[in-house]
This record gives sequence, structure tokens and C-alpha cells, in this order.
Amino acid sequence: MSTHSSIEWTESTWNPLTGCTKVSPGCQHCYAERMSRRLQAMGNPNYRNGIDWVIVGGESGPGARPMEEAWVQAIHGQCRQAQVPFFFKQWGGVRKKRNGRLLDGVPAAIAG
Repeated sequence: MSTHSSIEWTESTWNPLTGCTKVSPGCQHCYAERMSRRLQAMGNPNYRNGIDWVIVGGESGPGARPMEEAWVQAIHGQCRQAQVPFFFKQWGGVRKKRNGRLLDGVPAAIAG
């Protein structure tokens, strides 16, 4: 756990990622998969399926692929139905700041 974070939506972090399953081509550059392999290599035995909230953000940097608004809205709808908190981080892209962070006109939307 980090006791201080520069992430705009939190003061501290704890990242207990426990694995993932590729479900679409959108999973090609999955952060959770990379982190899952890293934790497994470190001997972390906790690989359960751990959803307390969902953070959605587009890929960023070189090779970033566009994210469809319909994908974000579908995930948001599923979170609402399951009463899982939802956070929209960014649209992503090579120039992620230019693409912004608004979802339905709201910055960094958090919804239950």
C-alpha cells in the first residue's frame, strides 16, 4: 500500500489485482493482465475474481487504440445494474489530455 498518491482521485492506493480473463480484442494492452503476471511472479497467491469498483480509461501513449463511447456506456450500465461503483478516468489516446475525461458531460464521473 502506498501512503501517498499523486493520482487525482485518491490520497493513498492499494492494488490487490487478482487476475483477469481476456474477453475481447480491447483487452490486448490490458494493465490488469500485466500486473497480474507481475504479482504471480512475486508469489502472491491471491488470484480471485476481487470487483469492488470499476475504473475505466482508454489506452494512452504510443500504439494507443481509440475507445468507443458505447463500450464505456455499456460498462457503466452494468456497474449501475450490479450496484458497483464506477470511475471514468480518461478517453486515452496518444494525446490523452486533448481527448479529455468527460463522460456524459461530467469530469471524472463516479457513479454507483
